[in-house]
Amino acid sequence: MEDFERIMAIDFWGTLYAVMAVLPGMRARKAGRMALITSIGGKIATPHLLTYSTAKFATVGLGEGLTAELAPEGIQVTTVVPGLMRTGSHIQARFTGGENQREADFAWFATGASMPIDPSAGSAARTIIDAIRHGKSEVIFPWYMSLASRANGAFPGLGNRAMRLFELLLPDRPSEPTELVTTEPGEPIEERSDSQILETLTTLGRAAETDYNQR
Repeated sequence: MEDFERIMAIDFWGTLYAVMAVLPGMRARKAGRMALITSIGGKIATPHLLTYSTAKFATVGLGEGLTAELAPEGIQVTTVVPGLMRTGSHIQARFTGGENQREADFAWFATGASMPIDPSAGSAARTIIDAIRHGKSEVIFPWYMSLASRANGAFPGLGNRAMRLFELLLPDRPSEPTELVTTEPGEPIEERSDSQILETLTTLGRAAETDYNQR
């Protein structure tokens, strides 16, 4: 429960408080633009990321609702839905379980966030600014995440089966005694890893850690 409360406080309530802070001024001017940063996790619930997906689904719903309700007042809302980005943020993500579980989950997440096809922060920023400038109500990127989101919406049963298969590829759930199940950020996990394969696969991600001041 503490994990759900913490991530909802950051991803949902943190967004809502910011919206409520700027909304009175926009309403007074009868004009304004805001962008809510969500995630593809708010469109497709991913195994092992349930707390995160729950908060992001709530934020996507907030963005979609605000888009409809504020349009008559001249306020434009853009819901931004990025997929994995190459920003080095995997070392700030938090992983729960026994030590082996945390290391295994970190390995697949860090690898996924270090792929050459993942957008950089710079390209993501350009995409977001372009969407705001053109008054888009939603922008999903990169293109393959947009395709996956639309396919999941059109064929939810197929998407659910795909996530079940994905679950089988992920590390097993924790089997350690409860007292050994803890939550840890990715940075110390990366520092104690001696896997040359993981080091190679996360080369671009580790470069992004420095570029975007993640440490």
